[in-house]
Amino acid sequence: MKAVLMEGFGGVDVLKVGEVETPTPAEGQILIKVVATSINRPDLVQREGKYPPPPGDSEILGLEVSGTVAALGDGVSGWKEGDRVMALVGGGGYAEYAVAVAGHVMPIPESMSFEEAACVCESYITAFLNVFMIGELTNGQSAIFHGGGGGVNTAALQLSKALTPDCSVVVTAHPSKIERVKELGAKLVVDYTTTPDFTGALKEFTGKKGVNLILDHVGAKYLAPNMNSLA
Repeated sequence: MKAVLMEGFGGVDVLKVGEVETPTPAEGQILIKVVATSINRPDLVQREGKYPPPPGDSEILGLEVSGTVAALGDGVSGWKEGDRVMALVGGGGYAEYAVAVAGHVMPIPESMSFEEAACVCESYITAFLNVFMIGELTNGQSAIFHGGGGGVNTAALQLSKALTPDCSVVVTAHPSKIERVKELGAKLVVDYTTTPDFTGALKEFTGKKGVNLILDHVGAKYLAPNMNSLA
């Protein structure tokens, strides 16, 4: 099969199309004929040599795919060849075929294109899990999402706008991404390059109440201001 391979570490110039052996689904896996994949931040960092794939996973880039079921590994049921699916994979998405754990595969809704489906599994499910399933954000509450303009942040903003339109969402972002974050629905955007301690701005915005939920994949230096910002 054809796949996008790396000749070394660096920019996009290290990528080339080459031929590799088509993977075979092991027990509990599904082989997917890839129609579309997506680009996530880990792909860029891996290409730069700063994020090695987990042991046993493909060294080919690509963490999520959409396509059709090509073959089933032993012990897999509930799917048939040709089913439209989207999946989270440990690597190997930049190829004509990719294998996924059956539990990481989902059907594509009729209304969704392959291109749209290829963007769901990494950022959108991460955002939905943390904001709504674990965080239980509801209408009328407030939240702060860090990492403005990134994949998970963008997904969280769009999901919040659709599912909890009456929530007040504050976002921290780099100056280059502030306008885009506003377009996505943030009620207040804090420039973290000039305001690393966002507590004051957030307290003023919420009338000193603080927020009900914090979505933070930055950690470390944000711990203290995060704790001071909670309602």
